[in-house]
Amino acid sequence: MFIGILISVFILGATSIVYLISQKSPTTDTGKLDKNALIYFYGTTCPHCTELSKYLTEQGIDKKVSYQKLEVYENKENQALLQEAVDVCKFDVSKGVGVPFIFDKGNCYVGTEEAKKIFNEKLQEASASGN
Repeated sequence: MFIGILISVFILGATSIVYLISQKSPTTDTGKLDKNALIYFYGTTCPHCTELSKYLTEQGIDKKVSYQKLEVYENKENQALLQEAVDVCKFDVSKGVGVPFIFDKGNCYVGTEEAKKIFNEKLQEASASGN
């Protein structure tokens, strides 16, 4: 009986560990910012982010430009990545850090209009290279 309980506890523990590992966000496998990436940080309830996401879809940018899209309102790992991006850019936080926030290979941009400008440039680059 004791061995049966011990085996049950072991199986339950192993199952719990497998479950917790599987819940890790796929976009933050390393937990570190990819300094060569194009990353769009957004919030789930951010109206400006909703506007930008709609724009990216309407313009086909979401299909032609490679970027990561990371939610920061509810995802603490992504919040940490956003803070790392701010630090890498030496971004002046007195100007405000909000979303949409674009990290582009060490450069940071905040706001819908700035983001549209960056994504349009990336679209032009992709079109010029035949992607």
